Amino acid sequence: MRATNFGFDYVAKKDSQIYFVNVKTNNAQLRKYQNEVMIRAKEFGFIPMVVRPKVSIVARLEDVTTETF
Repeated sequence: MRATNFGFDYVAKKDSQIYFVNVKTNNAQLRKYQNEVMIRAKEFGFIPMVVRPKVSIVARLEDVTTETF
C-alpha cells in the first residue's frame, strides 16, 4: 500500500507484523518529521524500516535525443 502525507513511503504487512518503510536512495537522509514518525511508529509496536537501494543512471550521448513530447 502506498502511504500519503504521514511520513512513510509504504506500509506493508507480513504475517502479523506491520512495517512502515521509507525508501532513500544513495546518500539521501530522512527528513526531521520522517524520523519523528519512525520513532512514534516504533513506540506503537510497528517495525519502521529504511530501505537504501543504490541508484546510478548512465546515459550515453548517442542515447540522448532532441525530440519534444
